[in-house]
Order: sequence, then C-alpha cells, then structure tokens
Amino acid sequence: MNVLNPRYWFSILLLSFICVAACFARPVPFWSYEKLTSESDVVAIVEPVENIPTPDAFYGFSYGHPTNDFSATDTHFKVLTVFKGAVTNELTVLHFSYSTNLNIILDGAKFVRFYVGPMQYQKRALKDGKPVGGIIEFGHHPIWIAFLKRRTDGRFEPVQGQYDSAASFRELHESSFYVEP
Repeated sequence: MNVLNPRYWFSILLLSFICVAACFARPVPFWSYEKLTSESDVVAIVEPVENIPTPDAFYGFSYGHPTNDFSATDTHFKVLTVFKGAVTNELTVLHFSYSTNLNIILDGAKFVRFYVGPMQYQKRALKDGKPVGGIIEFGHHPIWIAFLKRRTDGRFEPVQGQYDSAASFRELHESSFYVEP
C-alpha cells in the first residue's frame, strides 16, 4: 500500500465524509431524576385510563416541522401515588404525536404513547422455531412515573416539553413491585 498514492487519500477522505454525514443528529438533553423532580410541579405514579384526541395546536420549538404535522391527545390517568405536588385521584396530560400524514421523519421527536387497559403477553420457549413446553400468559396494566408541569387550564404537560415528551415519563413494571402477603 502506497500512502503517497492520491487514490489512497481520496478513499480515506470519501470514507470520512460518509461517516461524518451519517453522524449528524439533534442533541437531546438527558435530565437526571434530581433535575426532573426539581423542575416538576407534580411527580406521581399514574395509570392511563383513556386517550382522547384534542384540537390543541402544537406549541414550542418544532425543529423545523410545520405545526400541522402534530396531533394532540389528552390522556386521563388514575393517580396511584404522589411524590411531589398536590393532585386529586386523577389528572389529564396534554401530549403530542406525529399526525398520520407524515411518511419519513429524520431525526424526529421522542413522543410518548400511552396504552390503556391490560397488556397481554405470552412467554414461550422455542426450539427450532416451534413452541416447546408450556405457554405462560400474563397481563398487566401499564404504570408510569410522570414528571409534570401544571398548565393554566388545569391539565398537565411533560416537564421536558412536548417535542421530546417521552423523557418526562418512565414506565414501571408490576414485576418490579413485590408486596409481601
């Protein structure tokens, strides 16, 4: 290999350009639990009960997307535990997602989606692509820890903003809770 060969340097330059071009990304800040808690008006463990589409328009910085690319949802939650703030036994969170008219989204938002009702799972062992042994079925209701800001209209919104709303919620799994009989 001759390092003085112009083809060698052209190949290195081309490879470097391709690698750098693939690395462009929108920076998404990471908030620690301490920062999430201190910035929040309410920190609670909640269970989604109902999702209702709402005509609210997207607000805040949208990273160049037109605001009609987003659709709003009010999710009603049952409050299981409150760690910070004062709320009743239920609350409503306004959050957004992409509307259905979008095809490709480069470097898009991290929107949160709440599934309502029990989630059913099957656990089965496979050998050579075929189930062996028994099939275990179980279900649980999705439970979240939510870091929220109170809005003037009585609803709540994600503390980190609407564009990356998933960062303001953490899903908890019922298997992580152990209650002694």
